This record gives sequence, C-alpha cells and structure tokens, in this order.
Amino acid sequence: MKLLHNLFALFFCLSSGYLSAQSGSYKRIDSIPVFQQNGIPLKNPWAGGLNYPLFSEIDLNGDGLKDLFEFDKSNGRIECFINQGTADSVDYKYSSAYFSNFPYLHDWVLFHDYNCDGKEDIFAFSDNYIGIKVYENISSGGTLQFRLVTPLLTSVNNSNIDTIRINSLAYPALIDVDNDGDMDILYLSSCYPRSVDYYKNMSEENGWGCDSLKFQFETACWGNFAFSQGPNTVGTWNTPNCCLTARYAKPYRIDYDPGSAAPRDDSVTNIFAFDENGDGAKDLLIGDIASPYSLLVVNGGTPAAANMVSEDTTFPSYDTPINDASFTNHAYIDVDNDGKKDLLVSPSNESDNSSILFYKNDSTTAVPRFSFHSNLFLEDGMIDVGEGCYPVFFDYDNDGLMDIVIGNNFYNPQLDGVGTALSLYKNVGTTTSPAFQLVTTDYGNISSLNLTGAIYPAFGDMNGDGKPDLILGCGDGTLQYFENTAPSGMPANFVLTTVNYFNFHIGQYATPQIIDLDRDGVPDLVIGSRNGYLKYYRNTGTKDAANFSTTPTNDSLGMANTSFGTTGFSIPFIYNDSGAYKMFLAGEKGIVLHYDHIDGNLTGVFNLTDTIINQSEGDRLSVSGADINSDGKIDLVVGNYAGGAGIFSQSLPLAVQSFTETKPTFELSPNPATNLLTVRLYNMKETDAKINIVDMLGRTVKNTSVNTTTINLDVSYLSDGIYIVELQSAKFHVTRKLIIQH
Repeated sequence: MKLLHNLFALFFCLSSGYLSAQSGSYKRIDSIPVFQQNGIPLKNPWAGGLNYPLFSEIDLNGDGLKDLFEFDKSNGRIECFINQGTADSVDYKYSSAYFSNFPYLHDWVLFHDYNCDGKEDIFAFSDNYIGIKVYENISSGGTLQFRLVTPLLTSVNNSNIDTIRINSLAYPALIDVDNDGDMDILYLSSCYPRSVDYYKNMSEENGWGCDSLKFQFETACWGNFAFSQGPNTVGTWNTPNCCLTARYAKPYRIDYDPGSAAPRDDSVTNIFAFDENGDGAKDLLIGDIASPYSLLVVNGGTPAAANMVSEDTTFPSYDTPINDASFTNHAYIDVDNDGKKDLLVSPSNESDNSSILFYKNDSTTAVPRFSFHSNLFLEDGMIDVGEGCYPVFFDYDNDGLMDIVIGNNFYNPQLDGVGTALSLYKNVGTTTSPAFQLVTTDYGNISSLNLTGAIYPAFGDMNGDGKPDLILGCGDGTLQYFENTAPSGMPANFVLTTVNYFNFHIGQYATPQIIDLDRDGVPDLVIGSRNGYLKYYRNTGTKDAANFSTTPTNDSLGMANTSFGTTGFSIPFIYNDSGAYKMFLAGEKGIVLHYDHIDGNLTGVFNLTDTIINQSEGDRLSVSGADINSDGKIDLVVGNYAGGAGIFSQSLPLAVQSFTETKPTFELSPNPATNLLTVRLYNMKETDAKINIVDMLGRTVKNTSVNTTTINLDVSYLSDGIYIVELQSAKFHVTRKLIIQH
C-alpha cells in the first residue's frame, strides 16, 4: 500500500517535468524587499541561494546583452539573472520567468554556441546514460526556445562509433581546441595516470562549417602530460604515451565505471580550457576533488599540437590565489560589463555562503590578468544561509506581523567553523505590504549547542502559558524543547529546557509541526523525516503538561509521502481553511504537494489535490505558511537546499490548473502506465508536431503525428522502465518522464 501510494504521489508531480515554475494556484513573488542588518536592501533577496553553481552566459530575453545562467549541482536548481547592462558594474537582476523555457536538466549544464549563430546552445548530462545531451537554441523574437539535437553525443574511435562517456560528477571543456572554427571537447581520461582526452570535431574538415557535432577521438594524452596521484599538480611532462590502458581497439571506455575510481583523490577533475597567455594554444584550469586550489597548466605547443610545459599550482600566483571549498568550477564571462571576460570560481563540495569568487580581468580577453575582487559574487545580494534552508513564519516580537526564522544544515559567516544555527528576519513592513530585515544569523545562540545535522524550528504553546515555545527537530532524529520565558507580549526568549524531548527518535532529519490535529484542545506533533513519511504523535496530556508516547500514533499519516527510493525528507505544513484542515507537503525531489480530507481521517488516506511547486526551486524543499499580506489567503515561504528561500502567493483557487502559457505542453496519464497511455495536449497550434517515446539508450520506440488534443497510445509491448516522451516540431521541443510498470 505504501509503495503504490508513494509511486502515485511521486509521478503525480514529476511526470510533467519542467511544465512550469509552479501550478496555476500559486505564483512566485520576488518583489518583497529584504534588508541587511544595516538597512541596505538586498538586490536579489529571493533568488534562492548558491551552493555548487555552474555559470554560463546566454541572452535570455533577446536584448543583445549576455545574461547569466546558473545551475546548482547540489540541488539541480536553475537560476537566471538578467544583465541590466550598467557599464563597469556587476548588475544582475534575478528572474524566475525563464524556468519553464528550459528542458529537463540535471547533474551539470554548460552553454556553448556550437553552430556559430550567436545563440548559446545547451550541453548537459544525459538523461539515460553516461554522456552528453545537446539542445540547440532556436530562440527568436525574444522568446527563449530549445530543440533537442541528440540525447547522446558520439565519436568515432578506430572505426567504432562510441558514446562520449562523461560522468555526472565532472564536466568537459567545450572549446575550439585547434582554432579551425568548430567546437571540440576535452575531458579527464579514464586511465592512469590521469591525462586528458581530446575529441576533435570534424565538422569543418568535412565542409559543413561549424554547425555539426561530428567528433573523432584523437588521443587520451592531449598536451603530453599526466596529473599526479595526490595533490592537484602535474605528475609527468613530455609523455605522449601517458595513458597506460590499452583499449583503442574496442569502443572507448566500454568498461569504465567512474564510481570505482572515486576513492582516488585525483580521480575526479573539472577541466576548463581558455587561452591564458594569448598565444592561440589552449591552456587548462583544473579543479580537483581533493584540493581547494586551481591548477593552471600552460600549453607551450600549438593549437594543432598541444604540449604542456609549465604549471601554476596556486593560480593566480601573481594575485590572491584561488582557495575555495575544493573541486572548483571555472567560468570565463564578462560579468561587470567592461568588455573583458572575467573569471568566476565556485566549489563543487561543501561550502559556506561566501565561496563564489569573482576575479576581475584587468587586461584583455585575449591576454587576461586577474585580480581578486570578491568571495560573495551574487551571494551578498540574496538570502543564503549556507547549505539547507528551512524557513518558518513566526511572530517573534508580538507586533502582529509574521517574521521568518530559518534553520539550516551548514553555516559559517560570523561563526567559527561550520555548524547549525537559526537566522531571524524581522517583518519591518505593514500588514498589507511585508518587508523583512535581518536581525541575527544566530538567533537564540543555537550554534553554541552544536546540534547534529539540519535543524528545523517549530513554534507552539506546549505548557499552556499562552506563549509560543520552540521545538527544534535535528538531523539525528531527536527533538529539543525550548521554553519561552519572556513576559507576555514581549519578544520571545527561548531557553533550552529538555534535551531529547520525550526521547523521540524519528530516524533522521526530524521536521516537526506543532498543531492540535485531533482538535481536542491540546497541541499534537506531526513530524516529517528522511524516509518521506509523516509521523503523528497524539498528545495524551493536557494543555498545561504535554505527554507523548515514543511510539507514533500513526507512522504514515494520511499515507502522504515524498520519497523517491529510500529518501524523501518530508516537511509538513498543516493549516486551517474555513474550519477544515489542509496540508502542504514539501520534499526531496523539488515538490510541494497539497492535501485535503484530513479531519476525521487521521487513520485513512489524505486526498492529494494539487502540485503547488514542481522542481522549479530545486531539491530538498521546505514549506511554511501564513497570511502575510492580509488578503485572506495563505502565503508560502519555501526553502531549498542551496540555502535560499522564495515567497509564493495564491493566484487561483487550489486544484484549479491553469494552462495559459503560449508554449505548447502536455500531460501523461496514467503515469506509471501499463497498457494504455493518454497524452493530453495544451496550446497546440502547430500542425507538424510529433510525439516520440525514447528509451534509456536513446532509441525511439514509438512515434505518432499529432492531429488531436487527446491521443491514446498502446504501450503494452514496452518493457518496464523509464522513458522520455517528446512533443516536437520545428519550433519547439517539450519532454516528460514516463514510467512503464506492468
């Protein structure tokens, strides 16, 4: 029963892929001001935080300026920043309007204009295999659009056609290595000692110009060097036969498993190529998984015959060297609108909220020279509490305005080392126009307790004195109880009263809510956890003296679940709507669900009515609600694993879906499917559209023309597994995930 409900809940919200930033019932509100402690406003407060970002430049709105695209590897979140174009200034404005224009992207994403049309195309980790998928940028008239070119890039290797096998951990360098006009690929070799693979694009050689992706595997020892086994340095120079694995007579890397290499500290490396000294030959910047420094390897050869001759192990050694959290990513982008490309450096490993490094180019794009300017690129303009963000509305000062208290996983600024803490943002607006100002990044001095893992705050009166107390859920599954000792009507003052409250041990990542669920006048506990289900603990005491059993009253409340496989990280927010309880439920896979049919049904199955957020905010979401603008509707604050938050306000009644976007889209049902699959299409005006079903190897297993808005497809002959359904024409390409389960 749990498994079936789990699958239903998961695919109710995931089957539509990147349908929209949210359903028609709620919309993101980015205009609410947020101020620093000194009163200076944050430029992009609700952008959503940054953990392990990959940056690329792309013109998102068709105004001729290169905007900034960010993909966060820690939670799969897309963030778009519009370049305001102020000369000699970093001037980006966050926009959530472009999310639905992108196809399904995950693990890593890079942009490169491979066909020389002036529009950056997408190169991303493949959906179904180790490799690269490619989308062409077909934007026109200011409308951002992409079309799938291939689900898997291939290359020719000794007359064999083989997938270019690039794993999910490290990404390739996309650059014209030999200066012939088309884009080539460099990537970390699979053999030992580690060297660099070179895939040469034969498009120009074959007379096709630069508009094709026809690769030939050239060598596993590009530049005639190999990395050391240990620190991020070169181990061997002048070694044209550096790859010791003899595997050229068969398809390349057929037996390579990147996971088996992971224990080796030099086995995962990010490669970034650019011409550092202006000689036309491409040099390399290397970010290693075991080092916080960036390694520059200088090419003393030619574009056609690379030969690495020297290194800078603490680049740039002529200025402040790069020193980040480790496994650094690099991007070469003009971020300050001075006509010269600058260097952005970001981590791929655990970090605080001050780890995006901006190095300004003080010379030219052709011969750059970098100077360190900031370790807070974009982060200083947004709410970013580190890694993990769990915001909850709470009126801490009893002024009638809802403030925000944020728990987190990892935190660093103004504190020594990495730990857990609560941040407090006071509502300094009005009852109809909220605004927030940071009060402290260590509310209640919680960091001094050294609590384990993530901490999640819940507020409610547990002792009957009319003042809200605090219960903190912890990463180790325990609860900590803090009594509010402040005089009535004064700002809350929480004192730790009970360690390991009632000896609860939820499992891992306890996320409590205090609510009188059975309406008997005493506060109960509903607690989310790592496994994705909700545990309900009925309070058998009184309003003055709570009493709980360590055994949950219901260990799978409402059969509501957010798990995918073994983890779900569920976070509930139950609220009263005109006398009836309803619930928002956030989870691991970037979803916020809405349920009703709760009252009188505490042992039954809650009714799933709507998908409020569907992947637009990244993974590991949290949710809390309150009416912060006095319109009689619940507003939501949603946190994500990148450390940031967003505000969502209700625009339509719940469970009323709106398909008003001009871009064609579709829904699949049922999903998972067994024998018959129904495809329902919206906003279809084109007459040349087709539907394709593609398997995990990139093969089209079914296709049909679109001639009606509802299409029934026989899928009974397809094997169990994951497929991609494509809606495609000359003008658009939309994809959805499909599960076949007989």
